[in-house]
Order: sequence, then C-alpha cells, then structure tokens
Amino acid sequence: MLNRRSSMLAVGCLLTACGSVLAQPSADVTYQNLTDVGTYGPETISGSVTYAYIFGTATCNIGNRNLNWGNATQGSPIVFFNMFRYFDGRLQQIGAGWGKTACCAAAGSGCGTCNGAGGSVLGAGCLDVYGAGWNAQQSRLGPRSNVNPWSGQQAVAPSYSGSSPTARRCTVKREDMDPTRYPGAIFFGDGVYVANDEVDPSKRMNNASYRRVNIAASTYAANFTGAPATVQHQPAIMAWRAQDPNVIITTVDAPNDGRFYVASKATDLGNGQWRYDYAVYNLNSHNGAMSFSVPLPTGARTSVVTFSDVAVLGESWSTTDWANSRTSCALTWSTESFAQNQNANAIRFASMYNFWFNSNASPAPNGNVQIGLFRSGGSITASGLIVPGRATCIADVDNGNATGTPDGGVTIDDLLYYLTQFESGAACVSDVDDGSATGTPDGGVTIDDLLYYLDRFGAGC
Repeated sequence: MLNRRSSMLAVGCLLTACGSVLAQPSADVTYQNLTDVGTYGPETISGSVTYAYIFGTATCNIGNRNLNWGNATQGSPIVFFNMFRYFDGRLQQIGAGWGKTACCAAAGSGCGTCNGAGGSVLGAGCLDVYGAGWNAQQSRLGPRSNVNPWSGQQAVAPSYSGSSPTARRCTVKREDMDPTRYPGAIFFGDGVYVANDEVDPSKRMNNASYRRVNIAASTYAANFTGAPATVQHQPAIMAWRAQDPNVIITTVDAPNDGRFYVASKATDLGNGQWRYDYAVYNLNSHNGAMSFSVPLPTGARTSVVTFSDVAVLGESWSTTDWANSRTSCALTWSTESFAQNQNANAIRFASMYNFWFNSNASPAPNGNVQIGLFRSGGSITASGLIVPGRATCIADVDNGNATGTPDGGVTIDDLLYYLTQFESGAACVSDVDDGSATGTPDGGVTIDDLLYYLDRFGAGC
C-alpha cells in the first residue's frame, strides 16, 4: 500500500508528466512578411487571359524546437499562395496556386533569439528569406492534392519541363482584376504554410498571413509599393473585416482536424430587402467542406442566391458550382459527397468560397450556420454570426406546394401548411411568438404561436 508520502510523489510525477505533454516542445512556422511579388504572363487558358503571381517569403520559426526544412531539392514546409479581391463590400478569392516546397534554410535574426541552426532545419527563433523569383521556380511547386494540411503529410513535387509562364503559380483571370468591371477594387495576397513537424496542434493555427497588393490598371503587374505591412498570423478573410467593421468573423474547428473561418455580413438594400453575404475559409482542414447552410425564419423569401469559388489549375478537382436548395428552415449550398466523388468541388485547405442571397428577413445577431464536412460526413456549427432574423410577412409560409417556400402572398395554402407544421411541432416554422404578441420566437411551440399566426394570417401578413 502506498503511504501518504509516496502517494504525493506519485501525484507530483503524474502532474509533471501531464505538464510536459501539454507543453510539449514544438516547432512553430509563421509567415512573417510577404516581401515582394512577381508577375508572370499573360497566357490564354481556356479562353481567358490569365496572369500569375508569386510572393516572397520571410519565414520564422517562433517555436522552441527546430523546424524540419526540406532537403537538397524540396520538402516541408510548403507555402501556398492566394489572391483576393475586395469590391462592392464583398471579399472573394480570385486566385490560387500550387505550393512552394522548401530546400534549405538560413539562420537569420528577426524572429526572437535564433539558436543558429540552419540548412536542413530552421532553428528555433530563426528567420529564412526567399524572394518571389526563387519561390516561383516551377520545379519546386507541388500540387495541393499531395498534402494533408492538418498532419503535414506531403509528397514531393512532380518534375516540370514546360514553358508556360503561369503553370503551377497562383493564377488569376484578367477579367477578375479588370478596373472597368471592378472600379476601385482592392486586392490582397495571402500565404498559408503547412509543416509536418508542428507537433503541438495549436501551433498550426498561425500559419497564414496576408498583405494588400497593388495591381497596375493596364499591365496587371503587381507590387507592394506603398502597401501597408503584412498582417501576420491571419488569413486574408480577415481583410474583409479590416475593410468593413460590420463584417462578423468567427472560427470553428473540425474534430481532430483543422480550422475554418466563417464571415457574415448583412446589407440593407431598402424596401424591406437585405443582402446576406457569407464566406468560408478553410485554413487547414483535411476534411474539407461540402455544404453550407443558413437558417431561415418563418416567412423568409430569398432571391439572387449566388455562389463563388476558386479553381486551382492543374488539379483534377471538379469546378462545378455548388447547387442550392431551400426548405422552410434553411437555405443550403452543396456539392457532391466524398463517397460520390473524391474529386468533388469541396472547400479544401487554403481556399475561400462565398455565398450570398437577398431576403425580406431583417438580420439577427449571434446566429448559427452549418458546415457539412466532406470526407467524414456530419457537420459542424459556426456560432455568433449574422443570420436572417424576422421576415416582414410571417403569415406567408408556403406557395401551395407544401415545401415551405413563401411566394409573396397570403392564401389558404399558407394556413394549411402552418397548421400541419404546428401539429407536428416543427419549431423552425411554427415558433413565431413567445407569448408577448411581438413575433419573437422563443425556441418552443405553444398555443401562443398558433394564436399569433392566426392573428397575422387574418391581418393578411
């Protein structure tokens, strides 16, 4: 039997062991600065004039263990470059490329106290710098499909012997930067690192940084002249909120996997109409996303339902737009599941997709949206976002097809549909009042809801 002293020693040893696990030494790669930018092209691809861009990298290891750094030719970490456009109050991704693999590291200062290790590692506290010209070498650019962004597992880049000025680089269609189409647009670039030895998962959440990019109106050449400094440890979706404080952004992590950023915004269009904008940025989830759902209140009508994605040229992934569908409870966009098509147009890592629509429902804060996971199935919930809150005509709940789709009028079809939903206890349609006769849902279905609906139906809205 353990005596008190030996028990205390055992507990102390256990706590010490647990502490060492919780605070395990780990490398921590960060993209400290987008130093310069190279422009390549133009080249006509599938009928579209296309340019390509690559950024220079100042990379830090702010961890307390050396970071593996390639080999004689290429290896971990890999950095992936993207381009974004901010216009008309919306940020969209317009470019993506393959990842630049590492070969050898310097041991520069500027990231803390450098331990002096370089070559096959980037030492703890050390800085490594490469210009855009070096990072643009196509033989060092590898496909995203070779990489598990959460574990860091990766394969070497295939050899390259072509002469295309844009192949493998971050490609952008000229039409997506055309100043006559997008007058006053602002552009951003970001880079996302993936490393195979960040053993502490928390260290994988700061691997992206972004910076504003100038694009010349006639030549489409890019530069950072006069641009603000790099915003460190944040992906470019955060530039949306930096441009517009009305944008709400939150994060949600997939189980045992990476992180998604979700942004939301509501714009008053006048005449009882609102535009709802959403963006989902997959930072480093290998699972990926296959659907996105926004809740709808009773009586909400929707129009101009739109989707926007980004293609990675050279990958075998589908570029088919996501379909949208609605019920009385939600508006959902979706692509094929992993079981249906492993190359479906999922939101893979270092990518951002947009979703927007108009509605007669006014906005409500602190709402939840659902992200359907691609590889595993199931879903995760992002909270604290702007969602449609209350429609202008609560009595309008169906168009006669018993699908729960409002049609802008109030008829017997609406009453019959509501009564059916009330009888079944379906809260997302039936919950219209909390007993205060103000049309405020309370999460339950009671006689107060029925009485309030009948009152609104009798009033014609």
